[in-house]
Amino acid sequence: YFRQVGTSPYEKYYPAGIHTVPSSTTIVLPANVLFAVDYKSWRGGTLDRLRFNVTVGVSGSARIGIYKATSDINLYPSSLVVDSGILNTLAAGIKSAVIDVKLAPNKLYWFVIVADAAPTISAFSASGSSNIWGLSSTFTTAYLLNVAQVFGALPSTFPIGGVIISSSVIPAIDCRYSA
Repeated sequence: YFRQVGTSPYEKYYPAGIHTVPSSTTIVLPANVLFAVDYKSWRGGTLDRLRFNVTVGVSGSARIGIYKATSDINLYPSSLVVDSGILNTLAAGIKSAVIDVKLAPNKLYWFVIVADAAPTISAFSASGSSNIWGLSSTFTTAYLLNVAQVFGALPSTFPIGGVIISSSVIPAIDCRYSA
């Protein structure tokens, strides 16, 4: 059990799309665009928190959530696992959702975020990204999925027409395990 030493659990968060120690930065989220960042659930387990950090607030809201990959071969997101509900982006700070989600081991999931305004949030540089779509010729590009999505409850099935985009930064969405 790698999240605990002896009888003392660690209060640690695990970011989507990151597999090495990257540098921190920020990204301005465009309104009504659903961003999806890959998350590999190596050992499985139960999540009790999902969060992101607003660095420059705007009058608006955001939602974060998790989708399953379609299959082990088709990596495109498919069915919704959890939707955080509305999280206010007016003030800077951590925006956290209490969840109770069991992830299967060795499966690909997608952490998503969508906003109705354009908050600036914490992000990671592409240098630490997982690059499940492969590396660019310069070895510096992270690949994300995005799709136009009017702000509201996350759809039960990830919208068709998602586009693989290259980016130098990855929105920082992370989770905490309870078991």
